[in-house]
Amino acid sequence: MGNYRAMLLGLVALNLVGAVVITIDAQLYPSFVVYPLLLLIGSYRLVRGDGRRGTLFLGLTGAIFVLVHFPFTPFGPEGSACEPGCASDAVSWTVVFALPLLMGLAGLWAYRTTRATLSQDPQTG
Repeated sequence: MGNYRAMLLGLVALNLVGAVVITIDAQLYPSFVVYPLLLLIGSYRLVRGDGRRGTLFLGLTGAIFVLVHFPFTPFGPEGSACEPGCASDAVSWTVVFALPLLMGLAGLWAYRTTRATLSQDPQTG
């Protein structure tokens, strides 16, 4: 049970560092205030709660962030919706797409794994 927690907390740390990097590289965007706050809330729920809700919270946070910011990545509909002066493509791709995508996938995977484990445990039903 501790392996996925360590992985998710490591991804939270990487995403928080990425938020600082993109703020320094480009500028402060409102989503990079909300997203780190949601990551911290999810981390708290992961550590203090039963783990399932924290994993789901972190997974959905990462997935929603990716969906909202997809047009601003190099894979967006027009290549990139970033204006001149926006973060460089490598930083943008990594911080706005790759790290949150990993967070979303890892969180949802961990939720599914914990859910499957609990459903097989005869004591929890």
